[in-house]
Amino acid sequence: MKRFKTVATLLCALTLAVGAVAFSACGSGDEGVIKGNYKEATALEMINAVKAVDEDKLFTPEEGKDALGYELKANAKLGASYGGGTLGEQFELNADAKAEFKLALKQNEANGISASSAGSVSFKLKSSLKQLNSLNADAELYTDDSNVYVGASIKTVADGAEDSSSFKYKIPFTTIGDIIGGIGGMNGFAEEDIYGELGLEGIVSIAVMAGFKSYIDTSDGLKIKLTADGETLMTLLAGSDTATAARLALGENCRLEIYLAIDANGKFAGFATNSDMSATVTLAEGESIAVNMKNALSLKAFAGEIKYPANLDEYLPLPDFGGDGPITPTAA
Repeated sequence: MKRFKTVATLLCALTLAVGAVAFSACGSGDEGVIKGNYKEATALEMINAVKAVDEDKLFTPEEGKDALGYELKANAKLGASYGGGTLGEQFELNADAKAEFKLALKQNEANGISASSAGSVSFKLKSSLKQLNSLNADAELYTDDSNVYVGASIKTVADGAEDSSSFKYKIPFTTIGDIIGGIGGMNGFAEEDIYGELGLEGIVSIAVMAGFKSYIDTSDGLKIKLTADGETLMTLLAGSDTATAARLALGENCRLEIYLAIDANGKFAGFATNSDMSATVTLAEGESIAVNMKNALSLKAFAGEIKYPANLDEYLPLPDFGGDGPITPTAA
């Protein structure tokens, strides 16, 4: 069971990390929010609430079950404008991204872990730059016990010329293992590295001490909500990276919300975050870039089955590219 928890925790953390990095740049509907009957809590009330959570149970199946899963949804919007200078000519750009990902884990008789997943990503970018007027990309990813299936299509308009490409590859996990081993592997990785030495209590304590407002709902399990305005975020940034903070000016209405839900049985039920950010970054004297970002990300427990497309046999083996030349995708 400990191995199950370790794998589940790691994959959950990786899912969050990928989602946060790729989409920390707008969401709609309920994404990025966990609804509840929240009441404002003192720092002590919040810390005591999370201290009571048994973190060893968070990412394990319900009693009598041998499976669990997670579902990620994320939306993002990004806008930027630059008046020209050391980075080159002036430009404006806008980007949109969406992602969905489902992961299912099951413990088999040999005390091993069977994992399957399915996901999709779409990305659209438009800019005033002649070098890249637009980019549209769509990708799908599936995994079973043996392989990763990756398919993508990309269309670009650059210097007035349109270009497109697509590919579908099947990559055995053994190949991925060889690649990881070739760059140093994951030796020394421990489950505790996901949280470091902080744990949930430590992370929440840091947020509360940094000025995040905290809210709790204990009507059915535990739900926590942490919110921060622009001033709090700047204080947090200044304490960790003074050089960046000195060049960054956040807009007046910036905000960040973070949610975590644990069900009545002590199991992970959901994580969500959303933000609305605008900032001006000073690059040099009299030169700056203005950025606005919105994001919504939700991760919740998933009890369904992974559905695969009927055309996985069309995914080709990864070519042996060899040499140092560029990779040219095989057309689908």
